[in-house]
This record gives sequence, C-alpha cells and structure tokens, in this order.
Amino acid sequence: MILIFINIRTFTFEYSGEVISIKIFHPLENELYSRSIEFPSRKLKNFAIVKKIQGYEMVFTIKSYRKKEIKEKVLLKWLNPQQLNNLIQSLEKIKTDNDNNAEST
Repeated sequence: MILIFINIRTFTFEYSGEVISIKIFHPLENELYSRSIEFPSRKLKNFAIVKKIQGYEMVFTIKSYRKKEIKEKVLLKWLNPQQLNNLIQSLEKIKTDNDNNAEST
C-alpha cells in the first residue's frame, strides 16, 4: 500500500490559447520537486508518443528563438487511453493551427 501511495502522481495539461503548460507532481510534494514544461503554443512544431515499458512518453519538438529545435520529454504513465486521446486531439489542433498560421504569413 505504501508503494502505491509513493507512486501517485498528478498530471495537468493547460492550454490558455497562448501558452501550453504541463505539470507532473506528487500531491504531497513540494512544487520544487515537480516536473513542469511551459512554452508558447505557437512554438509547438511537432509531438510524438512513444510506447515505453513504464507507459507512454511524449516528445515535444519546440521552435526556439535561434531557429533551433528543442526536444522535451514527458512520461505519461498515469493517463488512461481516453485521457491520452484527449491530449493528442488537443495537441493536434494546436499543431494544425500553427501550420495554418505559418502558411498564411
């Protein structure tokens, strides 16, 4: 029972229209030990989901100011298939909007 409690994590995904924010933390831990990624949504170039032994891993490709690409990885072992599907749909919409905005400029 103690091992289950230690492995509990909270996953949050927020998209405000301008910023994508992902946070993973233990409910009783200090926020200093949590994992978080936050970046402007227009900088999302691509994302991929890789099946791992311990769950899924999402890899974000983010455009930087110097025209380089940054890769950020997030482990998604606490999401059920429906939650994972909702996350993918949200990110696909953001990526499509970014592609359409890039074509129009």
